[in-house]
Amino acid sequence: MFPWKTFPFTEEIFKMMNMPFPPVQEHINQALSQWDEWGNAFKKGDGNGPAASSPDAGAPSIEVFETLDFIFIRVPVQEESMLTGLKIFHTSLQVMLKSFPKPDAEQVIRLPSPVRRKGTTAKYRDGILEIRLLKKSEHEMTEVGIDF
Repeated sequence: MFPWKTFPFTEEIFKMMNMPFPPVQEHINQALSQWDEWGNAFKKGDGNGPAASSPDAGAPSIEVFETLDFIFIRVPVQEESMLTGLKIFHTSLQVMLKSFPKPDAEQVIRLPSPVRRKGTTAKYRDGILEIRLLKKSEHEMTEVGIDF
């Protein structure tokens, strides 16, 4: 239990101001219990992590990982004929696979960090479609003045 009585706002100060003393420990316990529920939902895969956000029963498991300069997306492809109508689009924070794995399907993949508009490549080799996106590098610095 946290030692709330060592804070500057103690129970005596609240009594002097004719205000009810807030049950801080109860609020913290309630917040932590809600956090546990949210954490369990993410562990079960109910959350929106950087994996495919619209999983389908027949959809392949998509791997997303990043290096210092690139983000790689590896999509297993069962048959090369699945790539005939595939269109790949991307914004700075997500990749869309249209007509994959079925002609009327669409998959949206969230990216772990922003990417550039140009420099994306896609290669198919040995049953794996690999999409390589160039990460956006933020090297601009802005000076912030201090007011006195």
